[in-house]
Amino acid sequence: MASSYCGKDCASCPQRTSSCPGCKDGPGRSYACECEIARCCRDKGHETCATCLFSSGCATLRRRESLFDQRLQKRRAEEEQTQKRLRDAAFAGKWIWVLFWLVVAGIVADLGSIEPIALRFPTLSFIGEGGYILCSLAYGAVLLKLFPINEHYRTAGIFSLIAQGLQGLFLLLWGNAAPSWSLIFTLPTLGISLLGNFHEFHAHSELLWGLDSLLSEKWERLWTWNIASTGIVIGGTVLALLIDVIGLLLALAGTIGMLAVSILTPIYLYQTAKALAYSVATAAEQ
Repeated sequence: MASSYCGKDCASCPQRTSSCPGCKDGPGRSYACECEIARCCRDKGHETCATCLFSSGCATLRRRESLFDQRLQKRRAEEEQTQKRLRDAAFAGKWIWVLFWLVVAGIVADLGSIEPIALRFPTLSFIGEGGYILCSLAYGAVLLKLFPINEHYRTAGIFSLIAQGLQGLFLLLWGNAAPSWSLIFTLPTLGISLLGNFHEFHAHSELLWGLDSLLSEKWERLWTWNIASTGIVIGGTVLALLIDVIGLLLALAGTIGMLAVSILTPIYLYQTAKALAYSVATAAEQ
């Protein structure tokens, strides 16, 4: 007598030895929803396919011999994908911690460029700026290291290295006394840096898909905030040539926005590293 919805005799089915859960009385009955035939019968209230008026022409029923193998392959593919995501999370989490500490070190080094310190200790200012550029170059190298996880990281690393390399060259050429015409070079450098941020933030966002949707969305919004703030600063600076008060106010608002981005970036890096570590630890416990 058939002990399945589709008419198979579970007792004599060779696939039962491959851990088939069974769809009625088997030990894994809760998994029967994976079977299209079992789900169809339950939804329509049939004990077997034989009581269904459409069974003679049912394409799904005709595929009953291959459905188990298809489900098994699907589960294996899902397990492999899960394992890959966990390996990626462990690898990326380690290097994103490095990114976080490089940002912190860069902020500390950049303190030397604050005007009171720069005026009183010009040598310290020069060393601080050099240290900031070195941290930024290392940051770009780490982004390249993350390339196997997401292609955006490679692009971000390349743009970051180019931008910081150019800034280092400007520092060697002019120090803190860059001529006004140097904007011809610094503005394209700013554009390269923004492109690097675009790819980096999107890579972080995609890395967090399925792990922390809220933080993933925060990275997307941070890029929007970054480009908007930069645009406001540039627009306000140009407008200041015509309407000084309004232009300066806009430039100030944009500068505050860029400052917010520089503060939120290490915070989000910290949260991303924690989220990745948590996902790996949770999977290990299971």
